[in-house]
Amino acid sequence: MSELSSKILNEIEEKKVQPTPHWQLVMRTAADWLLIIVTLILGCWAFGMVYFLLSREDWGAAPLFGGEPQFVFMAVPYAWLAVFVLLSILVYINFRHSKRGYRYAACWIVGGIFVLSLAGGWAINEFGWSQPTHDMLNRNLGFYHHSFDSHAMMWENPDRGFLAGRVVDIVDPSKFDLNDVDDRLWLVSFGPEAVFSPQIQLVPGLPLGVMGQRTGDHLFLAKKIRLWTQPAPNCAVGARNMCPLRSN
Repeated sequence: MSELSSKILNEIEEKKVQPTPHWQLVMRTAADWLLIIVTLILGCWAFGMVYFLLSREDWGAAPLFGGEPQFVFMAVPYAWLAVFVLLSILVYINFRHSKRGYRYAACWIVGGIFVLSLAGGWAINEFGWSQPTHDMLNRNLGFYHHSFDSHAMMWENPDRGFLAGRVVDIVDPSKFDLNDVDDRLWLVSFGPEAVFSPQIQLVPGLPLGVMGQRTGDHLFLAKKIRLWTQPAPNCAVGARNMCPLRSN
């Protein structure tokens, strides 16, 4: 027996080292895989939210935002993409340190995570689970529509000529009060040259997207007015509780 082997055996005897029980190894492996699966599902869900937010964009409105390249740049939900990337990194690290993870090349692991997330995100969106998730976050997290809802952020820009919200009151035939998604009240006026989308009748509670020019403090001159959302069941009117946004 070599000197090194003897030294190791002596240390084992002195420290009374005991082998890890088999059941603990099984439980540890199961916990590792559960963490990988849960993290992967959350990543799929984040990718499903990316699908959802992009699918409800009105791509025909691209010219209003300076053309398709700029519209695509503004429409991409970067916050959800960041969540997806972070979760994918966690999946990669956890899998890499699993019992057999070291056997696979990094490119295969990354590719597998991407394909599974792509398919899982598509399925989550197709089964209609992205919409309830969006609604719940929009109702309960005040920062959500400012940070994660790219569609809302595109229209929350009165200084650039974009305003969206719900009609509160019809002041006169050429003016109405609009409550935006930040719960601010605007007096919107329009002239005979204003362009309305088909089948719009101004009534309280109607969700609108308005394009035009800010003319003062909470004053807005409309040049184009379009229906902005389809009201969802039991969706309250007003700021944080506004219905999910689906342009028409």
